[in-house]
Amino acid sequence: MTGPAIDMARTWHFGRLTESFGEDPFLVANIVGSEIRAIQSKHVLTTMKHFAVYTQEQGRLGDQPIGHKPAVNEIVSEKAIREIYLPGFRAAVLTGGTGSVMCSFPRIDGVYACENPYILNVLKEEWKFDGTVGPDFPDAQRSITKAFLAGLDSGAMAPGGNQIAKNAFAGDKTLRQAVDNAEVSVSRINDLILRRLVPAFRIGVFDNLLREKMTFRHRNGVQPWLTSLPLALCS
Repeated sequence: MTGPAIDMARTWHFGRLTESFGEDPFLVANIVGSEIRAIQSKHVLTTMKHFAVYTQEQGRLGDQPIGHKPAVNEIVSEKAIREIYLPGFRAAVLTGGTGSVMCSFPRIDGVYACENPYILNVLKEEWKFDGTVGPDFPDAQRSITKAFLAGLDSGAMAPGGNQIAKNAFAGDKTLRQAVDNAEVSVSRINDLILRRLVPAFRIGVFDNLLREKMTFRHRNGVQPWLTSLPLALCS
């Protein structure tokens, strides 16, 4: 599950405002842990997002073409990061036990969130987060080797593919090449693989697989909702 969003409300222009928990770090932290615990009690793995300091739409992807120009740079003191932007995420890990994290688009004090050693070290070393860190789509990941060394666990592992990837990873080597060149250790690869598996077993995803296939009965059950959806969107 790609949620919940734990972004702090700092401006009403922010598009993620309605799916987050408000502007009070203390209140957010007290709500988030219980929500994640409740969701994961049903063996659904949550992905807390967007880690971290993601507060505005303007410049979040950088100018066009996407992945080529720098994203917005959030200049934030360590005190503000820890007191305002991290308490909700901390509760999601320590109280809720979230299984996954989505890192955000912006640069934080000049370093992209998905390759930011400071915030990823807080997540994994201080809070002992045991899950995987993956990038927001389409261009939160702006490097391969640097990002995986900093603590990214999933995402693009080679340049190329679509135009966004070509822009974002121009001149970067593949993760396999970085391992072969001893720039990324085999233990780091083992770690990112374990981080995909450990939370899924901890939360019971593999032990409680959905075994019932979609049937006509299921389709008929959601049909009224699907029929009313366009009207709901229009109003």
